[in-house]
Amino acid sequence: MKKRFLIVMTMMILPLCGLSAIDLFIEDNDLKAEINLDFSQGFYASYEDWNLWILAPEFGLELIGEKGPVKIESALDFSGLFTGEYNEILKKAALYWDINDDIQICLGQFKSPFGFEIQRGQSKRPYSGHSLSSKKMAPGYSRGASFKTKDFLSLLDIEAGLFNGGKISDEDSTLTKLLAAGSLSAGLELSSIAYIMIGYSGFLNSFFLPAYYYQFGQSLCLQVDLNFGSKNDFTFFAEFMEHLDDSLALNHHPLWSHGLFTSLEFRISAFEPFISAEHYKENLMLWSSDDSLKGSAGCNVYLEDDIKIQGQYNLTLTYLDGFLNHEIELNFFYSL
Repeated sequence: MKKRFLIVMTMMILPLCGLSAIDLFIEDNDLKAEINLDFSQGFYASYEDWNLWILAPEFGLELIGEKGPVKIESALDFSGLFTGEYNEILKKAALYWDINDDIQICLGQFKSPFGFEIQRGQSKRPYSGHSLSSKKMAPGYSRGASFKTKDFLSLLDIEAGLFNGGKISDEDSTLTKLLAAGSLSAGLELSSIAYIMIGYSGFLNSFFLPAYYYQFGQSLCLQVDLNFGSKNDFTFFAEFMEHLDDSLALNHHPLWSHGLFTSLEFRISAFEPFISAEHYKENLMLWSSDDSLKGSAGCNVYLEDDIKIQGQYNLTLTYLDGFLNHEIELNFFYSL
C-alpha cells in the first residue's frame, strides 16, 4: 500500500507586499487530495493625481480531491472580507466525472461555458483582471450541470450545460431563471511550433417570473500560439462578444452591446511582456450608447515558475462622459 504525505510551505516578503502560499498534498492509493492557500497584495498609482492606492488583499482557499474518475474542486474567496463589499465566499464547488478519456460531466457551481477570455485564469493570462467585455457580458460562475467532450471527430472540443441563470452575486431572488450555455472550439497544429484555435460560444438566459424577458450572448475567438522552445512563446488572442438584453428593448428594437478584445503576449525566459487593446460599446437606450476604449501594456517577471511580479499600465477612455484615466499597477501573484 503506497502512501505519500508531503507538505510544502513557501513564504516570500516583497517591498510593500507580503505574499505567501501553503500547499498540502496527500496521496493514498488512487485517492489524491490537495489544499492550496493563496494570498496576494497589489497597488496602483493614478497618473493624473499621482495618488498611490493600496489594493485590498486577495485571499483564497482551494480544495481538490480525486479518486478514480471522480474529481471534486472547491474554491473559497475571502477578498470581500477586506473591502466590506458584497462577496460570495463560496466561489466554486463542482464534481467532475470522467466517463471515459473523452467525455466529462460536471455538476455544481462553476464557470458556465460562455466566453473564452473569461475562462483564462490568472496562470493562463499575463494581464491583471478580465476584459471589460467578459466582466459585462459573461454570466460567470453559475450553478448547474454541463457535458464536455474533447477531440470529437479528432478536432472539436464541445461543452454545453444548463444553469441557474447567471452570476452567483445576483441578489435579485424574485426571478425564476434558466441559463443555457455552450462552446465549440477547434484546434489545429499547423506545424511543430504553430497552433491555432478557433472557438464559438453562446448563451440564452431566460427570466420567467414575475415577467418574461431574455438575454442572449455570443462570442467568437481566435488564438494563435507559437512555441519556440522551453519558456519561449508567442500568443495572439482575440475575442469578439455581443450581448442582447430584451428587458431594455424599446418599440421592439433589440439593444445590442459589443466588445472586441485583443492581446499580444510573449514569453522570453523569465520575462513576459504583453500588450492589449479593447473597444466596448454598451447600448443604454435606443439612440444612446457608452463607448469605452482601453489599452494596456506591461511585463511579468517570473521569480519562479509559480511566482511572478507584474507591472501594468492602463489607459481607459470613456466617450459618454469624456473620462480619461491612467493607471499604473504593480501586482504579486502565486499561481498553482
